[in-house]
This record gives sequence, structure tokens and C-alpha cells, in this order.
Amino acid sequence: MKKLCSKLLAVILAVVLVITTAYPAFAKSFSTNSLLTTDVGPNNWMSAIKDDASLADITMPGTHDSCTKYVDGIAGAWATTQNTTITEQLNMGVRYLDLRLMRDTGVNYNVRLVHGSINCYNASGGYLTLYEVFEDIYSFLNQNPTESVVVSVKMDAGDNINLLAQDINNLIDLRSNYWYTSGNTPQLGNVRGKCVLAYRISELGRGLNLNWGDQGSDGGAVDFGHMKVQDRYKMGSDTKWSNAVKPMLDEKKPNGVWYINFLSTTGGGIEGVKPNASRMNSSFRTYEMMNNKCYGIICLDYAFEDIVTKIYKANDLVAKDQPNKEAGQYYYRLNMNTYDDVPSSWQGVSCRLYYRENNGTGQERSVLLFDQTDKYNGYAFVCAVTNNDFTGYVNGFPTRVEFSYNWTNSDGVGVDYRLYSSKGPQDTLTLVGNTTVAVNGPVNTTTSFSTYESTYPVIQSVAFADESDLNVSVPGVDSENVHQYTMQYTIYDQYGVKWQENSATLEADVNYPGISFSGNRLLIDRYANNAKQETTFNIYATYNNGTTVLRSNPKRITLYTNRVHYSFVNYDGTVLQSGSEYAGTTPQYTGATPYRAPDESGHYTFTSWTPSTALSVDNYTYTVFFTKNNHIVARTTVQVEPTCTTEGISTNYCTCGYSWTTSTPALGHNFITVHKDPTCTEDGYTKEICRIDGYVKSNTVLPATGHDTANALRGEYVEADEGGNGYIPFYCPVCSEEIVSMRRYDSVDWNSYYDALGVVEGIKADPDYHTYDNAYILQFESAVNSAKQVENDETGLQVNINRAVDEINTAISEFSQNVGVNYYTLAFVNDSGISRKLTYKEGTPASEIAVPANTPTVTTQTDHKIFRWGTISDVTGDKTYVESNVTRPHTFNTFIAPDIVHTANCNEDASIEHRCICGYTYTEITGKGTIHSWGEWTSNGDGTHTRHCQNDSSHTETESCVINLETHSCVICDYAIDTSVYFASLASAQEEYANVNKYTQDGLDELKSVMDKAESDFALADTQVKVDAIVIELNSAISSLSSHIRHFDIQFTYVIDDVTVVSVSSDSIPYETELTLSIPDTAPAGSVVEKWTVYNTDTGKVKKFAGSVNSVNYIARDNVEIVAYISTFDSQCATHYKVTLTDISNRVTQIVYLPDGEYTVTQNENGITLSKDNKEYVLTPKVPLFYAVSGYTLNSQQMGDTLNISSDVVINTSYTAL
Repeated sequence: MKKLCSKLLAVILAVVLVITTAYPAFAKSFSTNSLLTTDVGPNNWMSAIKDDASLADITMPGTHDSCTKYVDGIAGAWATTQNTTITEQLNMGVRYLDLRLMRDTGVNYNVRLVHGSINCYNASGGYLTLYEVFEDIYSFLNQNPTESVVVSVKMDAGDNINLLAQDINNLIDLRSNYWYTSGNTPQLGNVRGKCVLAYRISELGRGLNLNWGDQGSDGGAVDFGHMKVQDRYKMGSDTKWSNAVKPMLDEKKPNGVWYINFLSTTGGGIEGVKPNASRMNSSFRTYEMMNNKCYGIICLDYAFEDIVTKIYKANDLVAKDQPNKEAGQYYYRLNMNTYDDVPSSWQGVSCRLYYRENNGTGQERSVLLFDQTDKYNGYAFVCAVTNNDFTGYVNGFPTRVEFSYNWTNSDGVGVDYRLYSSKGPQDTLTLVGNTTVAVNGPVNTTTSFSTYESTYPVIQSVAFADESDLNVSVPGVDSENVHQYTMQYTIYDQYGVKWQENSATLEADVNYPGISFSGNRLLIDRYANNAKQETTFNIYATYNNGTTVLRSNPKRITLYTNRVHYSFVNYDGTVLQSGSEYAGTTPQYTGATPYRAPDESGHYTFTSWTPSTALSVDNYTYTVFFTKNNHIVARTTVQVEPTCTTEGISTNYCTCGYSWTTSTPALGHNFITVHKDPTCTEDGYTKEICRIDGYVKSNTVLPATGHDTANALRGEYVEADEGGNGYIPFYCPVCSEEIVSMRRYDSVDWNSYYDALGVVEGIKADPDYHTYDNAYILQFESAVNSAKQVENDETGLQVNINRAVDEINTAISEFSQNVGVNYYTLAFVNDSGISRKLTYKEGTPASEIAVPANTPTVTTQTDHKIFRWGTISDVTGDKTYVESNVTRPHTFNTFIAPDIVHTANCNEDASIEHRCICGYTYTEITGKGTIHSWGEWTSNGDGTHTRHCQNDSSHTETESCVINLETHSCVICDYAIDTSVYFASLASAQEEYANVNKYTQDGLDELKSVMDKAESDFALADTQVKVDAIVIELNSAISSLSSHIRHFDIQFTYVIDDVTVVSVSSDSIPYETELTLSIPDTAPAGSVVEKWTVYNTDTGKVKKFAGSVNSVNYIARDNVEIVAYISTFDSQCATHYKVTLTDISNRVTQIVYLPDGEYTVTQNENGITLSKDNKEYVLTPKVPLFYAVSGYTLNSQQMGDTLNISSDVVINTSYTAL
């Protein structure tokens, strides 16, 4: 009897559950019972599913003959398969609808719902049309845009399937934005907010092919390849469960294949659908359904919320939120099978899972799985025998389960517990603990069971994150840098979860110089260049657990060494041969045998190179070794015979070829006296001269006598030759030589013409010329210009020239007479016979005569010839001055022209420069010069270096620095390029590049391109200018990021009583801009803010943002929807009343809570406005297609101008068909 009462209570409570499914679900007080639980409910559970999940791989609740809540009364027991409407089913969690249709031109859009030949109705008693069903689905999707509904359509009555298909397509095209009609199975992310068409009417020509024929009563599911369907609707309920439904549930569904499993059946007698559904649902409740398995679509008759929830919870495989094995999270599955009803007098029930952090070694924490406030899981232990799966993940290893309960009667309870764990829902689960609890009698107790100690996590393996081979480069041979390579490795336990506390060490199978480890880093310094090129070795990550050493798989390392630069160097530092080879080899000298020039100490023979060891980082210079031998004189050669004044030079030669010189004393002079008489044209002399070297000790010049022109003898006329003129020669009576200057040519002579013009120019040059009478000047110049026309005479007759000369001379004579001034010509004849004539007026003093310069002095090694004019006198008439000359030996008078002494330096020998008074010089070498002795190179700070000669500091050499591209410093001097600004700029760029939330991807890609180029350019930069240019490019790229600031979409909505969603704003906000969001004045008066949440629209994650405050500040860093949850219940229940506006089907359109009192009513087709105390409340009706609002009624009466609110009010909207 006691059990009977318990069963009766279970039925009553089940009815309570059915009633409550029509209302919105409230927030759960428990933490988790599957990976879909957090912040989702039956109306939006798909929001927790990954976007890339195939719709075929989602476990989905469905209903069979979904629209049969209202059917013809007489057929209800057999035709009614559901006790909820489409909207209630969707809000319950159903996502597969089975719509059975017929064509009826008497209804809106010609299509209505049927079950076979039985009619389906709406709540108002009219035929339920497909248009109404679609509108209900659209309304649900508008309120829950994360969801998707698979809509299956099938013809169940009628005879023209083509017209029916056309009418269905017309309805779909009417609101095509709500539909996915492709034949390819979509991913959820592509169909959120949409209906997915699944046809069982091929004439539609579109949609998913989920079509099958009648399956009758025998057999199980039928496999169509792309789908597998079990619809044995004629089987008895017991047989169908065991032979058809359960076998398909037990199968493992292949990915991408549609599974559709119907629990519905009409077999088993005349009881009707409902008893069959009750038995099938009871069997399903006790079925061990695993959350980490995909079951496909499960179609129900009389769908209840607990069964629907059980179905959609089984989606851990495709949930967005998955355990992170790297963070030490474990997936758990707690299966609880009640094999006996709990007492009807229960007062409390709860279940809590405990776990330890850090792989079961840390602090113990717990999570509440459910208590009595959870109407599904909590009631399940009161209502009936059930099988429940609780899954999720925790930040540690599950250690125990605690189940608390109490009741007052003498009934009992029996529960089997099984706790499993793994790293994720897709992995094989390990049973870590189980127990059976059986309690009778009044109880108030807590029981628990612990995880088996043998299943606790233990370190089982260590592995490199990347086990692929790694090629590493060795720093340059001269570099002090250390190349570091970070080896990422992970320690895992037997579940494949990362161990959180311990760390491994690195080791190598072979030790090489220059290779070491620090923590998880492989360090390579320059000494690794001593290894052979492409040397390979293995490294391991190891962990010692005290009893054994765990070792990872080997990671093969290949060394890429650098060649060592070597040199073969001569004794004086000269590099004879250089090159580079890998360490361990001994370079071979291939050049000519090293040579050291003999010196005064001896001559040298090449012996060997030192050292004789192989090439290495520290041994790279091989120096020549010579054996010294003393010189042996083989022969002596006189190079310079001694002279009167200089020593002789002899050279001694060694057998080695080396030579050295010795000197021989000077001989001294042997003088004699030599005399020569002067002639007409040559000077005579008396000299004292050395007969050996011709040195002139003294020289007396006897001037030439010159030709006797006064007594010159006329010769015979010389006929003109071709191209010349005939002339009469004249000869000197002393030497009989022709006096060429006295020749009289009969050729055209312009000399007298130009002499006459010279006189004219001289007259014009007279300072007083322009003071004379202007008439005389004009007459004079006119006559001269007329005579000058002879220059254009092509005949060239001398007579014409002579006539022009006469005319000019006449003009000169007349001008002189007219102005009373005489002009005379002064002729200056130089040594070569060239005459220059100057014209001056009578009386011009000698000091004002522009005497021409004398012929330059002629010098030889022994003497010089000086030219002079005779005495220049005042102008008294025409006069000729002839140049004379005299030859004298050089005079080196140090008082008049001091010697110039040149000291020896690095470039010149020592010498004395002797100078004659005439300007002639000769140089005497007095000593040998030195050679440069260069000091060290010193940096000039500008990329060049200089060295100074130690013998003469004014002698310098400057060269460009030779830059080592690894150190960016000179290999010769201490100059170094300033790279600090580069590294600072690069670090700034890298820091900005890490701000993936702050900048757009385009901006980051541009910066990355500049960074990559900067690093490659820097590796080749050998001047400060190049490094500075790289810095400018980096800084410019960083500055350019300001034009690539990301903007984030910030949506602000508030939800009233978990039902009504109101959108406030939607803005695109720059990164890190702070927004202040406040509940607007349009929110219900007196409402209370319960909490604020932030929904990340990119990741799908929701978290609590703030508590009970009216405004919040939010800094934009993600695309989010900020939702404020406000409640009117607590604050309004005493003084506020619910005002409800309904639509054409008496469905709720809008609810507001208003204070009591009288309101002014304003109404039109757009809505009703209720006004009171300067506040307005607007109710907006829903307007169906092809209808218009005609008015509003209250208690079947038309609304008046005022409304007195003292209790809850329902306002109905009236419509007129268009």
C-alpha cells in the first residue's frame, strides 16, 4: 500500500512537471549536470553547441505528429500524440517538428495540419494552418536567435501533392530569410535563427532528404546510408522498446549520418496513444543515456520536459565549453540509477561532487550537482524510478560523491552510483568509483562514496609538445651570444591530463662542448662550432618519480655550425692564405712557399707552420717558422764610380741574393783655363773648368760684338720663290753673314699701314685728346676711317696700301698742325728682332712711357743671360730702342738667396736647395728619408678609423670601419654601431603586435611585415645610417597602428522577468573605450535589477558582470551583448498589477506591471498608451499578415478613455481581415 501511495504521488508530481513546462525556466541553483548547463535552458540550449557542429551530430529532442494537441474529440485517444503546442514544445527544448499536412483551399494559404484523416485545431477551435505554425516558429527564433529548428513536412491527406508542394513553397518563400532549404547537411553556425527544411514530399524540390516509407511493425531501424530511421509505429510498446528503440539507442552513430529514432507507437490494443507513450517514456526515463554520446533525433509522443532535457543534455561531444587537459581539468560522468522510489514524504535532496586540484594532490573543493530547487533533477528522485547522467568537468580529479536526503515516513530508496572520469567527453571513460545505497525508514542522512585509490592520477608519461626534428644554429665563432631554444614539454597522467605541479628536466644522449641546458631551454654557445657540421644528437625530457625515470621520445637535434676562419700568417703578420673550414679539420697551405726577405742579420729558410693542431674555435692562426742563416759574400759590383765631389758605391751580393752597399771616397777636381774670343753673334769667355767632370770654377763672359750694319754690304737680288717674296740681302763686312733683319722684301708690306694706325691709336690715347676742338677730331677720325677701307681691298696692291698709309700720315700731320701738338713714334726692338712701336706726344717724360718688358732671362746649368733696354729718355722725336744682353755664370750668394734646407721625413730624403740670384736652383741630397711607422687604429666615432705615423704625426691614414654583422662592431677598432634604439623599437613593435584585441588583423599583418623586414635588414646593417633607417621604419609602422584600432560591437539589452527582451542600443566602439550603460526610463517602474551578464558573441561564453546596480561601466575589448536582468515580481507584487496584451489567437503579446490607479487611455492601430502622473506606458500589438488592428476590448467590452487598475488586467486586440 505504501508503494502504491508513492506511485500515486509520482503521477501527481509528473502532472505538476507537465504544467510547469509552459512557463519560462528560472536560473538553476546547481552548478552543472552536463557541458550545456551553464547559462542555458530549454529555450536556448543550442547556444552552448559549437558553430561547426554538423546538425546530424547533435542529439536533438523531437516530437511525433507535433501539432496534435487539439484534434477531433471522438478520435482524441488515438490521434492526440502531444499535450503541448508548438510554442510550448520549442520552449521545452524540442528542435525537430513532425508536421503532417493536407491541402485545403478554404484556409489561409491553402495548407493545414492533420493526423491522417483527423483534423488538427488551434486553441480558438479553428483549423490549425501551416501559416500559423510557421509564425509560431519564427516568433520563437526571433526570441532565441541561437537556435535552429528542423521542420519535417509530410502529406498525410489529400490527393494533389504537386499543388500542396507549391503551396508549401509559397509559404516558405514568403519569409525566406527564416529558411535553410539546401540539400546539404549544414553546420549549426550557418543555420542559427533558421528553420531547416526536411522533406518527406519530394515534389518540393528542395530541402534535406529525410524521407522514408512506411515501416510497419516488424524489424528495427532501416539504414539509408546518409540516414538511419526507426519508425516501427505498429509495434507494441514493450516489444518496440526492446526490439527497435533500445537497440538504436545502444548503437554508436557514425559522424554526419542522420539518426531518427521514434518512441511513438499505436500498437498493443485499443488503449490509444497515451498509455503507449507513458510506457515508452517510463522505459526511456530508466534508460542509461550517456551525455557523451550522440543519439541523433529522438521523437516522442507526449513529450515531457524531464525527457526532453535528458535528450538535449546528451550533447557533451559538440558543446562549446570543453575541459582543458592542459589546465588540469577532468571530465566526469556520474550515473545515478534509482531502482526504488524515494519516499513521498521527502523534505530535501541534494548531490555534491568533490574533487582535488592539481591532479588530485591539491586542495579539495566541491560542486553542487543538484538539490530540491532543481525541478528536473531534484524531483526525479521523488517522482519515479529514473536513470540520470550528470557530466561536466572540474579543475581537479573527482574524489568523492555526497548524496544528502531526508523524509519522514517509513518508505525507502535505492540508488546505484557509478562515477567515471577521462580527459574529455570523446575519450574512453574510466570507472573511478561506485556504490549502492539502500535505505528504509524515516531518514535524515548523508551518504558518500570515494574514488578508488588505484584510479588516482599518477604521472605516466612526459612528451615534447613538438617531437619533430629541430635544426639549431650555432652563434658565430667570435660571438659572445648564446642561442636559446625553448623546449615545450608536458607531463601527463594516465588520463592524458597535464600534470600541474611538477616539471621535467632536459638531457642529451651525448655531451658536446658549447651545449647545455637551463630549465626547459637548450643553450648553444660559440664553442659548439668545435663539433662537426650537421652533428646530430637526441635530447629527452625526463621525470624522476622516485622509483623510476620517465623519459620522453627523443627529439633529434641537428647542429649547423659555422666555419672557423683561419689564416696562414708570415713572420711580419702578413696573411699569406686565409679561408674557412669546419672545426676538427687541419687546413692545408696551398700557396707559394712562405718567404722572408733577407736582412742584415742573415737569410731565412722556411721550416714549418705552428701550431700543428687541428682547427678549432680557439686555434685558428697558423704562423710560419723560419730557420736563420748567416750571409756569404759571393761577388761585389761597383754601382757608382766616385767623382770629383761624390763618393762611389759598391754592392756586395750574398749567395741568397741579399745585397748591401759600401762607399768609395770622392776623387777631387782637376782644373784648367779655357779661352774663346767673342764674334758678331756669340759671346766669348775665359773659364776655369775641371777636366774630369766639367765643373766650372769661374767664367768670364766676353760679349758678342754684333753685326756692322752701318757698313753692311748689299747682295744680289734674290728671286721670289713659290709662296714667297723676292728680296735684297745685306751682309756683315766683319763675319760675312747675312743680316737677315736688313732684307728688303718686294712683297706687300702692311707694316707701314699698321704703324700708321698705331700712331692714330696713340694719339687717341692722349689724355688731352678729347679736350681738342671737336671739328678737328671729327675731321681726323673721318680721314682715318676712309683710309681704313683699304682693308676691304681684294687686290692687295702695295700701291693702295701705301696710298692709305699716306692718307693716314697726312691726317696725322694735319691734326697735329691744327691742335698745335707733335706726336712721335718710339720703337722698341727686342733680342729676337721683334719691334713694338708706341706713340706719345712731344714732351712726354720718360717715366710715363710704357716700356715693354725685356726678354726673360735665359738660364743653363752653368750661366744665365740677362736682357736690358738702353736708357729711356723724354719724348723729343722719333726714336728706336734696341735690347742688349749680357751672359754671366750663376752666382749662389747665400746672403742674397739663402739655401733652403729640407729635412728627411717619411716621404722625402734630406736635401739642400741652392738658389742663384736669377732664380735658377739645384738640389743636393744630404741623407736618406725614413719610412712610416704606423700606430694603432682609433675610431673616429662616425664609422671610420684613423692611424698616425709615429715618425710624423701629420701623416695619417683613414679608412671605413669593417663591421662584424653579428656584433655590429668594427673588427679593427673599438667602434660599435648604436643598436639600443633599434632593440627598443623592436620590443615596442613586438609588444604592440601582441595586442590582438586592440588592432585589426590587417594592421597587425602590416606591422609583422615591417618587423620581419627590420630583422632581416638589421642582420645586414653595417652602418649607423642603415640602423637608423630601420628604426624610422619600425617607429612609422607602430604609429600607423593608430589607424587600425579595432572596433567592437556592443549590444545592450535588458530582460524583464526572464521573459521579455528589450533592445536598448547597439554600437561599434573603439578598443578600450569605456561605456556607461544604465537601465532606461522606459523600463517597468519599480523594477529591480537582479544581475548583469556579458555574452561574448565570438566565443559564446557568458559570465556574470555585475550585481544589483542600475548602471555599469564597460571597457570595450570584445564583441559582446550586455544583458541586465530585471525583476518586477518582488517589488511589484504588493502594489503593481499585471497588464497583459493578447493577439488574434489570445496569445500573450506583451506584459507590463503598473501601479494601481486610474490611467488615461489613448489607442490606435499602432498600440495603446496608458498615462498617469506624467508617465506613459505603451502596449504594442502583434499584427499578423493580411490583418489590421481594429480596436481593443476589455472583458469583451470596447476600451474606454480611462482604465482603473486594481487587479490584473487582460486586454484583447481585435483584427479585421484585409
